[in-house]
Amino acid sequence: MVLSNLTMHERAEYFVEVHHSDTYEKGQAQMYWRDFFHIFGVDIHEVVVFEEAVKKFDGSQGFINVFWKGKLLIEHKYTSDDSGYVTVKFTKLAQAQKIVVTNPVSNESKTININVVSRFSGASDVVMYYFDGSKFKVKVIGDDGNAVGKNQVVTISLNKKTYRVKTDEKGFAVLKIPNTVKPGKYQLAVTYKGQTIKKTVKVKQNLKTKKYTVRKSAKKLIIKATLKNGKKAVKNKKLILKIKGKKIAAKTNKKGVAKFTIKKNVIKRLKVGKKYAVKISYLKNTIKTTVKVKR
Repeated sequence: MVLSNLTMHERAEYFVEVHHSDTYEKGQAQMYWRDFFHIFGVDIHEVVVFEEAVKKFDGSQGFINVFWKGKLLIEHKYTSDDSGYVTVKFTKLAQAQKIVVTNPVSNESKTININVVSRFSGASDVVMYYFDGSKFKVKVIGDDGNAVGKNQVVTISLNKKTYRVKTDEKGFAVLKIPNTVKPGKYQLAVTYKGQTIKKTVKVKQNLKTKKYTVRKSAKKLIIKATLKNGKKAVKNKKLILKIKGKKIAAKTNKKGVAKFTIKKNVIKRLKVGKKYAVKISYLKNTIKTTVKVKR
C-alpha cells in the first residue's frame, strides 16, 4: 500500500514526539524501529531481524542491531548530552584503534586515533635458583599514560597464592619470590584496573647430594649436601637430614657444603641389603637420596 505524503508526515511527527528522548537501547530499540518503519507502512515482522548474529572481521562474534536482508543494516549510535557532548565507554580496544565520529546533522566526520597503552611496563620472566632473593618487578601505568604514584594496589598471583602489592613512589610493584615457590616452572599473573598480564617464573634446583653405601660395621657415615646458586656457594645456611625417623641438622660452609654425621648407633639399626630413604631439606625445598647397607 502506497501512503500519502500527509500520512507519512503525521506518522513522522508522532514518531518524533514519542521517541525524541529515547536513550535506553536495550529496552526501547525495538519499539523505536517498529514505529520508524510504520511511518512508511513497513511491517517489521515481515522484513526485519533484530540482533542478527554475524562474524566480525577479526573472527569474533558480533550482532547487527537491525537487519533487513538485501536492503539495509542499522547499528545504533550515541546521543549527546545537553551540552552537545557524546560519551562513549569502551571496555576492550586493540592497542591502536581508529574511531570515526559523524555529525548526523551536518554530516561532518572526524577520525580520532586512539593509542591504548598497557597498564604495565618492564615486566619480564623470572629465572632463578630456589629462594635466591630474586624479585618480580613491574612498572604500573595510570590513566594518564604515566607511572602511578605510591600505594596503588596490584594483585599478583603465583603458585596458587594471591598477593596484594603496593606500588612505590616511582610506580613499581615488587614481589620477592617466597620460599614456598619450590624448584619448577610457574605462571605469574599481574592485575591492575582490569588488565592482566602473565609471566613465567622458573625456579632451578640449588640443592644436591648423591647416593651412599655404608657397611654395617662402620663407626659412622658422612653424608654431604651442596647448596649452590650456579657456581656461587650459599654459606651458613641450615639444612635438615631425615633418615629412619631421625633428624640431623648441619650448616653449609664457605663452599656451600653441609656435612651430616650418621653415628654408629643409627647404622646398627639398619639391615644389611636394604636401601633407606634419606631426605635433605633447605627451608621448603627437599631432595631425596638413599643409603644402602652392606656387610
